[in-house]
Amino acid sequence: MQNQRSNSQNEVSYKNSFDCFIKVIKLEGFRGLYRGLLPQIVGVAPEKAIKLSTNDFMRGQLTFNGKISLICEIIAGGCAGAAQVIFTNPLEIVKIRLQVAGESKEPKKINVFTVLKDLGFIGLYEGVQACLLRDVMFSMIYFTGMFF
Repeated sequence: MQNQRSNSQNEVSYKNSFDCFIKVIKLEGFRGLYRGLLPQIVGVAPEKAIKLSTNDFMRGQLTFNGKISLICEIIAGGCAGAAQVIFTNPLEIVKIRLQVAGESKEPKKINVFTVLKDLGFIGLYEGVQACLLRDVMFSMIYFTGMFF
């Protein structure tokens, strides 16, 4: 539903979530509901490990006399969010490409390897600025709120 576009008569493909569910099952089968899920599953544990480890490391570096200031807490959280994006952006790009593959009119079979080949290394970081804005800001707030 996030990717749907209006046609020439200003009609959208899906009226609501239930309509989307039915049409995906009908056109793509049950597996169509889970297209793009594997990269997310593979990426969740390492992403959390990177984020938490970076935050812990930065907090250690920014702690003076056994105390960490509010600004240092915010900086540590921001660094954690930035480190996360370096890892998660490629996963999200692949996930999104796989999710919208069912809408393509091309008969080309799309999988993780064809997406990687089509995009190349630099292409895996499309939209990184938006992800940095989202994840850095979130982590700054999240980690600061956890410790204060």
